[in-house]
Amino acid sequence: MDFDKDKKARAARYDGRAGKWRLLLLILAVIVAVAVLFTATACDKNGGNPYNDSTEEQGDAPSDEEPNGNGDDNGGDDTDTPDEPADSLKDFETIIFSSKQYVYDGQPHTLVAEGYPSGTIVSYSVDGNDGATFTDAGVYLVSARFVKSGYKPLTLTATLTITPLTLTAKFEDVTVVWDGQAHSVYAEIDAPSECVTYEGNGQTEVGEYTVRAHFELSKNYTPIADMTAKLTITERYYSVRFHHIDGQIEEFSVRRGDSFTAIPEPHQRPGFEVGWMDADLSNIQGDVDVYTKVLDTYTYTVQYVLNGGINEQHNVTPETPSMYTYTMDDEPLTLADPIYNGHEFLGWYDEDGDRVTVIPDEKGPRDMVLTAKWYPDPPAEQNIAANKQSPCLSFFPTAAHADILLALPLPRREVAYIPPAL
Repeated sequence: MDFDKDKKARAARYDGRAGKWRLLLLILAVIVAVAVLFTATACDKNGGNPYNDSTEEQGDAPSDEEPNGNGDDNGGDDTDTPDEPADSLKDFETIIFSSKQYVYDGQPHTLVAEGYPSGTIVSYSVDGNDGATFTDAGVYLVSARFVKSGYKPLTLTATLTITPLTLTAKFEDVTVVWDGQAHSVYAEIDAPSECVTYEGNGQTEVGEYTVRAHFELSKNYTPIADMTAKLTITERYYSVRFHHIDGQIEEFSVRRGDSFTAIPEPHQRPGFEVGWMDADLSNIQGDVDVYTKVLDTYTYTVQYVLNGGINEQHNVTPETPSMYTYTMDDEPLTLADPIYNGHEFLGWYDEDGDRVTVIPDEKGPRDMVLTAKWYPDPPAEQNIAANKQSPCLSFFPTAAHADILLALPLPRREVAYIPPAL
């Protein structure tokens, strides 16, 4: 009896413990079921990956490089949150999505929304195409889609406008001097050169030409109407220069292709006959320089009036013993003093009364008569008689003959005696 009672007590204790284990297993089963359900829900919200963390969590506005806010145009489910009552969803209230306008500058521009809650999925599109970044001029209507759990999905639109750039073009008249080369007029514009075509360029002959510039610009630039400019090619003139023997230059302007006939007289230099060197002055096609040449050399003569004296052989030309002849090719002659016994030589003097010591003197080469002056001045009668009778005047002996000549008696003139009146 006691044994049966003890067996029943042990069975009751076992059943109690078993019941507790069944309850614990039931609780574990419920926990596992809840965990599985939560995992499945998380997979649905994150594209099938319960560990996907690509959704923006900080609430910062996306950058120009990431217009969707999460770096991917399709970075999340933009559909309405399922199985949530409409009355329980909140409205987006602080989002700013404004239109903007730019002038074309060759750089990309974009529209970016601001102020949406952290974790919001933002996507941008234009005409059904993802993205909101544009470079070319135009008007773009950009749609921004905002989706977040617990919020009503929202779509906003804004306009991105890029206006054409206005260019300034200069197309000015040009004047050039004929040079046989082709000449053109070009517009000044800050655009590729292939955007401008010309009509009337490439002229070579003298004349006035109209050149038209046509501008073929893209939509990024404001259209420019055709422009015209004058291209003038003027006649070329050349210089004909005559170089005179005295260093002076006469210059004349002659039109290309013309002949020059107004040849000036060459300047003359004492002692020379001067002319022009040969030069072709017909059909002038460039600058021409014409130089002088000596055609002939002039011979100058110096005659002496000795007034009773005897000239030095140094002062005369052997071929003409009574005078001195010279040309510009000869060396200057320093005059020697003549001889006259009992008289002091005062110098040689020309027709103007100027003393001459060198031939040619500072007055230049010329024909001249030099007169010897003495002290004391010999009487005029003696000078005339000496000039008539003295053989030295005819032969111009040298100083070696002076002693012989001075020994000759001078002619005397008899003068009648007239007594004084009483």
